[in-house]
Amino acid sequence: MEKSLILFCKYNGLCAGIKLSRSSRIGDFMKILCGKFSELRRHSLQLFYAIHDHHNTMLYNDEDLEVMFAVADSIGLNCIEVTVVDSHGFDSGTSGCGGDVGASTSKGISFSGQGLVVHRLESMGDVGKEDDLGAMFCPHQQRPRLSDAWKELIKSVGQLFVGGSEGFRDALRKYSIVHSFEFDFVKNETERVTAVCKVKSCKWNIHARLDKVCGCFYIKRYYNVHSCGVAGHTTKNCHANSTLISQLIKDDVRDKSKKRPVDVVDDLKEYYGVDVLYHLKGNLRTALAPTNVKYKESLIRVFLKCAYALTVAKFNQHMERELPVLDMVDRIRKKMMKLMCLRRERASKWEQVICPYGESRLENLYDLVKTWKVIPSSADIFEVDTDPSVCVDIGRRTCSCCWWQLNGFPCCHAVCAIKYSGKDLNLYVERYFHVESYRQVYSKPIYPVASLLKGDVVDCGTSILPPVDTPIWPNDYFKSHLGTIPMMK
Repeated sequence: MEKSLILFCKYNGLCAGIKLSRSSRIGDFMKILCGKFSELRRHSLQLFYAIHDHHNTMLYNDEDLEVMFAVADSIGLNCIEVTVVDSHGFDSGTSGCGGDVGASTSKGISFSGQGLVVHRLESMGDVGKEDDLGAMFCPHQQRPRLSDAWKELIKSVGQLFVGGSEGFRDALRKYSIVHSFEFDFVKNETERVTAVCKVKSCKWNIHARLDKVCGCFYIKRYYNVHSCGVAGHTTKNCHANSTLISQLIKDDVRDKSKKRPVDVVDDLKEYYGVDVLYHLKGNLRTALAPTNVKYKESLIRVFLKCAYALTVAKFNQHMERELPVLDMVDRIRKKMMKLMCLRRERASKWEQVICPYGESRLENLYDLVKTWKVIPSSADIFEVDTDPSVCVDIGRRTCSCCWWQLNGFPCCHAVCAIKYSGKDLNLYVERYFHVESYRQVYSKPIYPVASLLKGDVVDCGTSILPPVDTPIWPNDYFKSHLGTIPMMK
């Protein structure tokens, strides 16, 4: 029998018992929670559970759910207490507004209009100390990343690094990734390494040397202030190379058969805060090679389950668990939105009349027909003397080989005849292949679909009304100037 747990979920003073099987996913659990507590939304949930001395263990994804089940099995637990937090609200213990301003509700603090105004007026004198009300409308919270452990890899002068120059360079790469800056090597040798910030005006620099006595590298000189500021920060770090990336993800992708390259890129962004391209060379592709095959096999198995489902309920069950339609559609939307933007930016830099692919094709065709002979029959009709010879009518845009008519793009015979006639070759290419048409296709963006809900409306208990002595429709004024205006019924 499949192992199951009873989760007692506490939220806003209420408790709901939920039975969860081991095959369940975190999305299933959140869906049930939102059904129990109607004011919750999936994208704003934060879940924590307590086992023995671990009181605030995070429950964020499917892997965390598996860990919870494994720990419960090892110590023989059947029931676990889960704390549900809604990140859209404010925490009453940290708001700093006091009891006069708000009271605890299902979303944290419900502000009364008068208390909020008084609090804001009192804090106006302390510049920079007032509460940030932006969290009411955009309640994002920073999550811990796996790269947070790299923040202290580079500390101060005299720090030692095991592994020689390679150990120091590895620490420097990770340090630059977690602090979102790039650097250049001024000296990159076996016994000494010097690096400076990639922003030329920045004063950050570091110099390390080999201690020949102990064989370790040590920091000899270090200026740790980035004068370039946040403007010099970037998530596209050139030092996040394939060797470093493969070390971070190769064990994970080999253990999980459903891990796709796009999932690896997303995980690196989420857990390390770095943007990497899929087309990396070396170890990354080697680590991902078996994963692609395993994922395709697992996807085929899922489709087979759906195809041979005996009942509608079984089909829906496989579709919901293995192929979440909403997530798939949303991912396709994001991919298309990004693709539209990239193609629009690319087309804005083109200066020729025909798209680059068409232009390159015309150049290749023209190079092919340089030695061909053309015999004119009229202003528009020509015979191209090849083996076999063909008839081209550039006025009707036809060729006896029929290639021009089928594709809307001049064939090699047509290119030869048009160039012989001295006319503009671009005029005989269908508008489909023109840069202007390409730009029009991608001119309209796909707009983002925000999952963030609107903030709570602050009810001050008053409404703004028009002045009492002024009529809403000054019809007498218009009568004297424009005549009578018919009133709407």
